Amino acid sequence: MTRNLEELAGAEERRIAVREAAADFLRREWSLSSLRACIEGDGLADAPALWEGMRRLGWHEIDPFAAESEGSLGATQLCAIAEETGRALAPTPLVPCVVGRAILRGTQMARFSELAILAHGEGERTSDRLRTSAVAVEADGGFRLTGEKRFVPYGREAERLIVGATTRDGAFGLYEVEAETTGVDRRALRLLDGSPCAEIRLRDVDAKPIARDDEARRVLRDALSLETIARCAELVGVADRALELAVEYAKTRVAFDRPIGSFQAIQHRLVNLRAHVEVARALCQGAARASGEERSALASMAAFAALDDLRKVPEGALQVFGGIGTTWEHDIHLFLRRAATLTALLGERSGFREDVVRHLEETLA
Repeated sequence: MTRNLEELAGAEERRIAVREAAADFLRREWSLSSLRACIEGDGLADAPALWEGMRRLGWHEIDPFAAESEGSLGATQLCAIAEETGRALAPTPLVPCVVGRAILRGTQMARFSELAILAHGEGERTSDRLRTSAVAVEADGGFRLTGEKRFVPYGREAERLIVGATTRDGAFGLYEVEAETTGVDRRALRLLDGSPCAEIRLRDVDAKPIARDDEARRVLRDALSLETIARCAELVGVADRALELAVEYAKTRVAFDRPIGSFQAIQHRLVNLRAHVEVARALCQGAARASGEERSALASMAAFAALDDLRKVPEGALQVFGGIGTTWEHDIHLFLRRAATLTALLGERSGFREDVVRHLEETLA
C-alpha cells in the first residue's frame, strides 16, 4: 500500500513538473494575439514555429503506451501538455502526431515517420468507432485503397497516412499510405476554430498493410482511446481557462453598485462550472494512468463526461460576460469555438455511453 502511494505521488510530481514546463514554454512562445494574427491573416490557426519548438523539447517522441518512469514521458504527461495547449489555445499537431507514431511503434511492419497521421473518421454519425467504408483490394502483390476520410487533423501536413480499411471478404486492416503518392487528394476543411483539418480522398492508392484482423482492431482501438483521452485533456484546459476569465470578469464588472460575482446566481453558475472541470480532469488523469481494456473504458467515460458537461463550461462562461462575449474583440469566443470543435471531433456520444454501460456491467457482474 505504501509503495503504491509512493508511486502515485511520484507520478503526480512528474505530471505537475511537465505541466508547469509546458505552461512556461507556451507563455513565452504563444499568445492569444498570435492566434488572432493567424486567423485574421488567412483564416487558418496554425503555428509551425511553435510546433518546431515543441519538437526540440522532444514532446513529439512521447510514448503513451510505454511504462512511465522518471525521465520518460507517457500518457499522463501527454495529457498534462495537452491540457496546457488547450489553455493557451495553441494550434499544434501534438496529439495526432503522438497517436500516429504510437501506431507505428506498435506494428512491426510499419516504417517510421516524423508526422504520421491516423486518417480514420468518415464524418458519419455512428456508435461503432472502428467502422470504416474504405476498401482494400489486393493487386500486384500489395494492396490498393479506395475511400474517403473526413475531418483529419493536419491531414494536409502529414507525411504519411494510417488508414483503416476492409477487404472484399470483410477482413479489417490498417494500412500506411504515402501522403504524396498518386491517387491521394487532400482538401482543406475550414473548422469553426480555424485549426488545420482535411478531407482525404483515396482512389486506387498503393498501400502497405501494417496490421490485420484482431491485431489491427486492437491497435486502432488503443490509438482511438489515446486520442480521446488527449482531446478530453485539451478540452479540460480550454474550459479551465474560459472559466478563469469569467471569474476574473465577475470580480470586476459592477452592476447595481456591486461586482456581479457577489450575486448568488453568478456564484452558483461558476461553482457548477468548476465542478464540471474538476470531474473531467480527474477522469482524464485516471484514464491516462490505465492500460488495455480498462483505458478504453475509462477513455469513453471521460469523453461521455466531456460531451455531457465539459462543453457547457465555455458556454456558461460566455453568458457571464453577456453581450460583450459575443463580439470579435473579446477573447472568450475563441475558447467557445475551440471547445465546440474538440467536442465535434470526439465523436458520437451514444458510442461512448454504450462503452461505459458495458464496462459497468462487466465490473459489477
